Amino acid sequence: MLAPLTTQIVGSYTKPKWLIRYERAFRFDESAWRVERDARDQALDDAVCLAVFDQERAGLDLLTDGEARRVAYDRYIYAKLDGIDSKSLGRREMPQALNPVWRATRANTVEERNKVQTELPRVVAPVRWREPITVGDLEFAKKLTSRPLKATIVGPLTIMSRILDEYYGDERRLIHALASALNKELRALQDAGTSVLHVDEPIFHFFPEKAEKIGMAAIEELADGISVPLILNTNYGSSYGSVEKRPHDGYRQVLSIMSKIVGIDAISLEYEEPGYTGEMLTACGDKHVVLGLLNLGKTEIETPEHIAARIRDALKFVPLERLHPTNDGGFWHVQKDVAFAKMKALVDGTRIIRSEYKAELAARR
Repeated sequence: MLAPLTTQIVGSYTKPKWLIRYERAFRFDESAWRVERDARDQALDDAVCLAVFDQERAGLDLLTDGEARRVAYDRYIYAKLDGIDSKSLGRREMPQALNPVWRATRANTVEERNKVQTELPRVVAPVRWREPITVGDLEFAKKLTSRPLKATIVGPLTIMSRILDEYYGDERRLIHALASALNKELRALQDAGTSVLHVDEPIFHFFPEKAEKIGMAAIEELADGISVPLILNTNYGSSYGSVEKRPHDGYRQVLSIMSKIVGIDAISLEYEEPGYTGEMLTACGDKHVVLGLLNLGKTEIETPEHIAARIRDALKFVPLERLHPTNDGGFWHVQKDVAFAKMKALVDGTRIIRSEYKAELAARR
């Protein structure tokens, strides 16, 4: 399992401005890319190299490829599943909190906030996994570092909220098909040698009742046959254009739901920006806790001392061997120097705690 206080990032690392137009990241075309098609593969390779280099230079224990190849974390996965048409889109209303277009444009009238029409890919045939989607990304990143790597996909409930079902006509049948397809992707990543697997399910946070009704079983199906550590993440969404993040009882509820899911080893959650305190972590049960300690809604850099203080508070409720520092949300829109400085603060703050628990950590080796 994860070693005590394994530092890592959640979501994408900062995407270079020479690579992508942030404001177009939610469109279903290629206009977000600044680099022309004939040079894009090399540009994406370079962006991955920079992301891995920065994580390694900051001193993180567990690295990712930075998700540099992904315009959108969800579409990168589901657009490559059979049965989903991402070219001929359908339309439906989507609540403001879930609508990436609203978050990007900051629609501010009552009508815009409550009834935003969104174009979505359509499910037009059986959803099936055809071939590996992210294995090539993992294999490329493995060439860049000797440190362990974490591979990330998006979960079935979140995908279901981003597509328009015109085939199954039943949520349970659709989410079962998605979970089955995604399980094959996780198995392929496991076979390719990932050290840790990570599944993003922000929709668990927005719809805890649906998470309990159909999401739990879908994740358990997703986890079938997986033996490497598996992290399940739920969060408020990106700080880029989103509403202010505040603590609320619903988040504790969803953490409690996640704590009961068989097959996942760790729960990843937002903590710093909403301003939660350690007592809430008891809702995670006996799962490992990947704790967000970097507020990506602000450019101010957390001090190592602040990080250490937050970890000390969390350790009153989660044992050392099950706590792992990370960031809130994804870095994709954060200025590069800010993103790196925040990662470095996370590592330095964790080192303070490691020095305080030096004897205990040594005894565990």
